[in-house]
Amino acid sequence: MRKNFFIHSLLTIAAAMAVFFLPVSYGHAGDTLQGANTLIQKILSAYGGEDKLSKVYALSAVGHIKKLFPYDEGPYFRVMKRERKLLFDSKYSRCEEKRILNNGKGYRETDGETEAVTGPPYDAMVCQYNQLDLPFGLLDGSFTVVSLRRDSMNDDDAEVLHLKDHYGYEIDVYVHPRDFLILKAVGYCQAGQNRRSISAEFSDFREVEGILLPHKIVNYANGFKLTEKDIMKYKINPHTDDAQFNP
Repeated sequence: MRKNFFIHSLLTIAAAMAVFFLPVSYGHAGDTLQGANTLIQKILSAYGGEDKLSKVYALSAVGHIKKLFPYDEGPYFRVMKRERKLLFDSKYSRCEEKRILNNGKGYRETDGETEAVTGPPYDAMVCQYNQLDLPFGLLDGSFTVVSLRRDSMNDDDAEVLHLKDHYGYEIDVYVHPRDFLILKAVGYCQAGQNRRSISAEFSDFREVEGILLPHKIVNYANGFKLTEKDIMKYKINPHTDDAQFNP
């Protein structure tokens, strides 16, 4: 009888441990929304709080960029307005490249030659805008929560918010489960019959005027590393001329 009691006890403990180590699941819509809203509030708090973040309508960055294929490097400038406007200016040793998003229009300029872009190149710019609009876009309803799941990144746990913007573009946002900083954002777009991923990894967070901003950004396309950017200086709400988004 004692033997049976001992075996029953072991089975009970094993069952309890198995339940304890099951991955978190958000199978019900209500659970997903409540868990996502709680996580978003923690993200906003980690980056400086709603009051400070809500005052940001534009952001510029100056730094250094390394392009891996073909290898080149040089100074880098970026300016974003929270009106779906984004400009990248990369002055490599062999050429200068600009990428411009002006809401529904996209442009690519190489050594002064400008062309309009549509399709996957335009979609890639939208994905990059959505990545850089975080965490600000979590504050004003720019994104809708689709799901919340637990995943891993670089052998560590991560909470993953799957979001969709007003235009239907989807993005996975990987959030550190303890400090609630955004480690990676993966945007998705269609290229023919294939689904393409445009991702950015964020690190080296430092405070700028009371807001945490990443000073290291690594960009990927379909998992292949494309560029590394080291940000030297940010400016919050810089004066911006809309003409620079209309080449």
